[in-house]
Amino acid sequence: MSSIEAIIRGVPVVGIPVFFDQRRNMARAVLEGYGLVVDFNNITTESLTWAIQEAIESPKYVLMLQLLKLFIVTCKYDF
Repeated sequence: MSSIEAIIRGVPVVGIPVFFDQRRNMARAVLEGYGLVVDFNNITTESLTWAIQEAIESPKYVLMLQLLKLFIVTCKYDF
């Protein structure tokens, strides 16, 4: 997962962390307001459907991504 790419493209992230730093990366995405986590041990049709619908339909993710993108662009973050 590339957080910078998700932010720049304005795409909310739905993650299922499995290995190593994925839990930390997804926790950061959730805390920063542009991601949702589906627990690997509790993957169901309902949990995936909820996460995808929430990411697509909730305006808070789009607003947060726009804010983060503005921050990255104005700081001229070199990636």
